[in-house]
Amino acid sequence: MTCGSEMPSVNKILTGTGWSPVKCGDWRPGDWPFFTNFDRQVNRPVDDSQPDRERAPDPIASLMWIVKMPAEHSFVESEKEKQRKRFRQTPTKNLLYKKRKLRQTFEPKQLTAADIKDHFTWALLSTILCFFIIGPCAALYYSRCIKKMIKNGEYINAYQISQTVSSLLMVSNIIGAMIGILAVLYLLIEHFDLRKRVYSALGRMKKTDVVKHFQAEGMPRQTIYDIIKRYERGLPCEDKPRKGRPAKMKPKQLEKLKDNAENRVGISQRKLAKKFKVSRMCINRSLKKIGLKYYKRQRAPKYTQKQLEQIPGKCRKLRREFTDEETFIIVDDEKYFTFSGEETPGNAGFYSSDKENTPNEVRFKCKQKFEPKVLVWLALSSKGMSTPFIGATKGPAVTADVYIGKCLPKVLKLIEKHHLGDKYIFWPDLASSHYAKKTLEWLNERKVPFVPKAANPPNVPKARPIEDFWSILADKVYNGGWAATNRDDLVKRIKSQLKKIDLNDVQTMLEGIRTKLRKIEDKGPFSIL
Repeated sequence: MTCGSEMPSVNKILTGTGWSPVKCGDWRPGDWPFFTNFDRQVNRPVDDSQPDRERAPDPIASLMWIVKMPAEHSFVESEKEKQRKRFRQTPTKNLLYKKRKLRQTFEPKQLTAADIKDHFTWALLSTILCFFIIGPCAALYYSRCIKKMIKNGEYINAYQISQTVSSLLMVSNIIGAMIGILAVLYLLIEHFDLRKRVYSALGRMKKTDVVKHFQAEGMPRQTIYDIIKRYERGLPCEDKPRKGRPAKMKPKQLEKLKDNAENRVGISQRKLAKKFKVSRMCINRSLKKIGLKYYKRQRAPKYTQKQLEQIPGKCRKLRREFTDEETFIIVDDEKYFTFSGEETPGNAGFYSSDKENTPNEVRFKCKQKFEPKVLVWLALSSKGMSTPFIGATKGPAVTADVYIGKCLPKVLKLIEKHHLGDKYIFWPDLASSHYAKKTLEWLNERKVPFVPKAANPPNVPKARPIEDFWSILADKVYNGGWAATNRDDLVKRIKSQLKKIDLNDVQTMLEGIRTKLRKIEDKGPFSIL
């Protein structure tokens, strides 16, 4: 190496000689054999009178001498050395992982009793549930061993066994779960196979023989009868494919829908659909799912609080004190019939293929402001009906004089015709003319038993069957949209339709009076509507 060339590093020079360089911070007096050997190799004069360890070399002078060394003494790497460095094997990932793992030495001092799990509860539950019974039983035994080791302070062994028990329980649970799933699948397949066998046997054997045959095989009796019912309904042996889509409304929304719709007036599906931001059909399906049905509000009398308190007691008194199972009840009432009868429910609509070309008398329901009407009075019993009284189209309602002169004599004729020798009672409503002083005197003179006003329950039209009788008569009178042009036509129509009423229907209605009164006693007047 010449002076004009670039000076290599000291470490590189020393590495080429085969000696390991020493760090400057590690130099100590007497630790310089390297320079002594180096002086001998480069033919420098060496003072052998002083030992190598005792002689204190001059490192600065030695380095300066190496820089001025001739070219033949320069340290040049051989081709073999270059080849060896070039193809030197690098440590693989596996070796690095093993070294890293070896560095992570287990220190027993770091373990405590809280770090070690005995898995006793897990093993006990797995043993009870029979998750591959061998594994949990062994884990249960080892969990006790772990507890003993922890007491004795053998933390390392306890920790290793705890890890083994955890793996054992995990594998046992997986195997047990798989066995359970396979068992369920086997039972389903066996049940399907049983259904096929029962279906084939029903075509060749009696039902009782089929049940006995499969019961002898150990099959549950109820299961066999369920399959037989399925066969009798005509259902196929195989189940139909179950299709469907996820529900749009979640359970919480269904509960909210029920709160908004149940027992509320003025709620419609369109309003609910707008509120929940879904379609009307979705609301329709959801209402069916939660068991809500739409009901039309019924017409009912308007009761006061005083009437609601009086009605049950008076019905009880009427049923117990004035009637029994052998008593015939005679009721009477009046009703107004109009010329057109547009309020009849049977004439509310019509069918048509072209609404625009429908005749006006069919398409429209014309109503007169002060329509003429006819008063009809009638008395009924379970054995027949009285002759009707038909009043004028104008004038006041039935007064006491009209009631005594025109109506009550017809009641007396009905009694003489059908109830001579029978036990009967006359039950009028609470109209003022029915309990007028003149009326009561007339009834007492003829010895006609009647319900006193104190025992007559107020405003219970459904308990008196004559109200239903008027509905039947009105349907017959206005059948097919019939309308009267004058009073005589209406009177003739009423009389003719009265003859067509079946008396068996009247008898059935009047025989149920005591049952209705008992129901009102227990549950109130709304219970019979």
